[in-house]
Amino acid sequence: MDISGRTRIVGIFGDPVEHSLSPSMHNAAFRSLGLDYAYVPFHVSRSGLGIALKGLFALDIKGVNLTIPHKVDALKYLSWRDREVKLIGAVNTVKVNAGGLFGYNTDGKGFILSLKKDCNFNPRKKNVLILGAGGAARAVVIKLASCGAGEITVTSPIKQELKQLAGDVKKRLGINIRTFLLGRSVPVAEAGRIHLLVNTTPVGMHADDPVLLPCEFFKKAGSLQLVYDVIYSPAKTRLLRTAASCGIQTSNGLGMLLYQGALAFEIWTGRQAPVDIMRKALLKTLGNG
Repeated sequence: MDISGRTRIVGIFGDPVEHSLSPSMHNAAFRSLGLDYAYVPFHVSRSGLGIALKGLFALDIKGVNLTIPHKVDALKYLSWRDREVKLIGAVNTVKVNAGGLFGYNTDGKGFILSLKKDCNFNPRKKNVLILGAGGAARAVVIKLASCGAGEITVTSPIKQELKQLAGDVKKRLGINIRTFLLGRSVPVAEAGRIHLLVNTTPVGMHADDPVLLPCEFFKKAGSLQLVYDVIYSPAKTRLLRTAASCGIQTSNGLGMLLYQGALAFEIWTGRQAPVDIMRKALLKTLGNG
């Protein structure tokens, strides 16, 4: 890729940021469409976020993605927020305009697109169990609620997270969600009421992580159609392997990563994202890893 004084720069702010797969998929997309853009990862500490965002104007950077720990802290620097940012309370995509920094959240939309396009699953009127109540869960829960999902249940070992999330969904969408404080395991009784199970916790990223749910849970889950884990590396977590062994459809989070990135690409460039090219770039990078 040749970079010149005419090249438009976009990127990602995070701490850490070395692990990000976004540069591979975005730069592959730019090359495929012949766009003179380059996507660069920037290691930005939490204390340096404000300076970095203001510096976008001086450096003529066209936009950035935001990842941990910046998705909430960046809100105060925005001049405009899309509906998703207002609902979710976090921003993952910034576009630099003459009028200031415009904020978008493509995480929730990316998740729904992954369900529909990759898994052939429509969440409307479906009952969902979400494991975890942190940042990833927030985007998933609020988007599911706004898309007309049926009963949404969220479980977490952190009481304050559950209370905050339930309160925000009620305030912003007028919808009540079920919550329960997670003990040592999810009660097997929950299995019979759900159509979709989503893991938004980091449990499963490492080989020695505990099993989130036993095979017994899935054997009792007569209506369960899909188990979705937002983790994409490894491609098959223990949760997904256990569910698959019981004959249940599974998906990792690569699709969510892909589609949220494709939406950001379209915000910055105004061009339709070459999704297949981006997917291949992600798979190649993961394979090399």
